[in-house]
Amino acid sequence: MNHYADTPRSLPFSLVLSLYFKNPIFWIGAVFTLVGIPIILLIVFTVNFAAMGFSPEAQLYKAKITAIEETNTSVNGRRVMKYEYTWYSQGAQAGNSFSYSNESSLQVGDWTLAERDPENKLTRLQGMDFDTAPSWFLFIFLIFPIIGGTFLFFAIKKALHQSHLIKHGILAKGKLTRMAPTHTQINNQTVFEVYFEFKSLHGTTTEAMIRTHEVGRVQDEQEELLVYLAEDPTQAYLLDAMPGQVKNFFSSL
Repeated sequence: MNHYADTPRSLPFSLVLSLYFKNPIFWIGAVFTLVGIPIILLIVFTVNFAAMGFSPEAQLYKAKITAIEETNTSVNGRRVMKYEYTWYSQGAQAGNSFSYSNESSLQVGDWTLAERDPENKLTRLQGMDFDTAPSWFLFIFLIFPIIGGTFLFFAIKKALHQSHLIKHGILAKGKLTRMAPTHTQINNQTVFEVYFEFKSLHGTTTEAMIRTHEVGRVQDEQEELLVYLAEDPTQAYLLDAMPGQVKNFFSSL
């Protein structure tokens, strides 16, 4: 077993993949992101972004409901209806348009008010929406890609850190000194902060810490194999806290 890395070690592609794919956080992030992608596409292609800047000083016009159609969308348990209307300016017909609402009690033939933004030339019935779902309603679902992206960020950051340690790190043996539970769980197992100390090549005793939910894997030996960076020994990781391919890789050197 080669304890030193005078030149960066060449890592098998399967080992690199295992650093990502055997991390539950990666899969949680991937699932949320995959769910979030169609939501982002839905927002991009259905939300009328110009309508989000509708002027509060919109001009009011008389409008007459000409048709009402039920849509396939419900908001807060109530069906969204499409209201077609004709709006009038100075007593003459000015145009036809439609708006959406799940709260209006208007009927065909009723008169109401339409508001028109003089800047973007958009017209809607007062108090109604341009789309079947309010723009803000769709943006609520952005929480999925946001959560997914956050989990993926930390999973990728961890994998890159581990990969750097495997390529450039020095092997050593260390002893666990203490563990502290966190408020995080993975697969119904509490994530622990695991502290361990070891002696570097320079004879300095260093303490480092990792987080893992598989504490049994790092408690099965009196001394645990680890890898650390010569320039910063606090950057260390226990081999048993990484995928099994990592320990096999070092054994084959």
